[in-house]
Amino acid sequence: MICTYWYGNRCGFTRELDKACFAMGPKPNFDIFKRNTYNPVWKQQWLMQEMDDLGVAQRYFTFCVGAAVRKNEICGALCAGAFGCGVILTKRAVDATGNADLVAAAGGAVMPLVADEPVIQGAGLAPLPLRVHEENSDENSDYSFVCDADVADASRFFVMSRGKFHDYFDVTNFLDTRERRRIDGDLQLQPQDFYADRMYSDTIAIARSNFDTHGFVVHPLFLLKAPARDPYCAKIPYRALLPKNLENILSTGLSVSAHRDCMPLIRMQADVQNQGYAAGIASAMAAKENLPMRKIDVKKLQKRLIDKEILPPSVLDETDSLGKMTEDSGYGALAAIFLDEKAALPRLKEKFASDQSNVEIAHILAFLGDDTGNFLLEKTVGGMSWDAGWDYRGMGQFGPSLSPLDSFLLALDRIGGGQSCVLEKLPSVTEKTEFSHIRALCVSLIHHPQREAAPELKRILALPGMCGHAVQNYADALASNRAERDDTSVRNCQLKEIYLAKALHQCDPADPLGAELLEAYRNSMQGYYLLFAKKSFLHR
Repeated sequence: MICTYWYGNRCGFTRELDKACFAMGPKPNFDIFKRNTYNPVWKQQWLMQEMDDLGVAQRYFTFCVGAAVRKNEICGALCAGAFGCGVILTKRAVDATGNADLVAAAGGAVMPLVADEPVIQGAGLAPLPLRVHEENSDENSDYSFVCDADVADASRFFVMSRGKFHDYFDVTNFLDTRERRRIDGDLQLQPQDFYADRMYSDTIAIARSNFDTHGFVVHPLFLLKAPARDPYCAKIPYRALLPKNLENILSTGLSVSAHRDCMPLIRMQADVQNQGYAAGIASAMAAKENLPMRKIDVKKLQKRLIDKEILPPSVLDETDSLGKMTEDSGYGALAAIFLDEKAALPRLKEKFASDQSNVEIAHILAFLGDDTGNFLLEKTVGGMSWDAGWDYRGMGQFGPSLSPLDSFLLALDRIGGGQSCVLEKLPSVTEKTEFSHIRALCVSLIHHPQREAAPELKRILALPGMCGHAVQNYADALASNRAERDDTSVRNCQLKEIYLAKALHQCDPADPLGAELLEAYRNSMQGYYLLFAKKSFLHR
């Protein structure tokens, strides 16, 4: 029910879809051409009608619960729904769940839902009134986290949402998540690729958006320089849709192979629609020509997409290379470093050797895993008081999600430094301390535990409002609702608690408080927190 395009290239199949939806009825009450909005009911109906006209067998409320695999080839999906259970046999498959459900069921290469931190873009659900959907009733929201791969978490979210919108008839029956499970593909997109205007020999779509992050970021490039609000274009290569160890399947949308900090740039509706069209054409080509997905003629596919006006003709001449990378904004210089870390490292070390007071270079070196500037970073952090931190923000989050001091602490964590700095900062933490400061301290203590930190961590957890935020049942889910639609207060409390609990347990595994709080999250109905609470960390 988000019926307004934010960004995205509204060309090709998306343009066809927009025009067709606008023309469905004699009196369209949404104007995609003048006011950038579309009727979501008409759009759904047009898509269903197109499939029906082409003889597509549609199965609604049907879930992929398993896969039929021969060697490394997908040959069917085990599905369960209102019509029972069974295997849908297939020659080629497109996993458009956005959650890589079929890929994961087949044992395909997927990225962990929680790699190092419980970082995920915020989600919402749209309320459904008993009236005609109006043009100005755009139901964009962000008031919780939810894991598409966790049925208990999904149930918790639906109950929470129905409680939140109790004055409405219902809520939508599809999780409005902005980030889901992603495949580990033949090629993995990184943030630096976009700033470098990276080109590919197998581009199938060109996305356009800005870094509307709906939360905090973890990529070193963004920890050094926060993403700005400016829009960028991002080429999506065919290889990013191919799971590494599976054949005869493509995975599209939010599940493509990309670093999670890339997702805000490539998840716009218009772009995902065009990408899905490209995946459909590719799989049809593979099936018709009896070829594996990796063996299709990509240039032939690109020509089809050019004819559809999804791609410009210039892509036919592009190879795997960098575009015109500018360094005016500072992103270009950082992108160049992360595009080739091995080549950049000697140059940076040489530069630092000639000026050992250069904190900026020491900062970058630490995020590259080099401790040459450790002494300077520790001296710098030791001389700093807490600066303006960041509390969790979902809707409308642009720019920094941490302070300069937080960034220095996270850089020191990469090289195993800063332990004394962490111990010095802990006593000044109160219940009002921003989440980004707590995150920076706790990340260091999780990776490099210090038993001396345990008493201070227990002190902080004993402060008013710092504990007891795990959602373990439906009553807790309803109690977590707040009047503000896009509430962040509950998530701030939960994030602070679980980071502190994890740090305490790492620093003193025998302490009952840390174990008790983590156990509450392990038994919770919140998938990402649950996985983080269970995760074991080896000391870096």
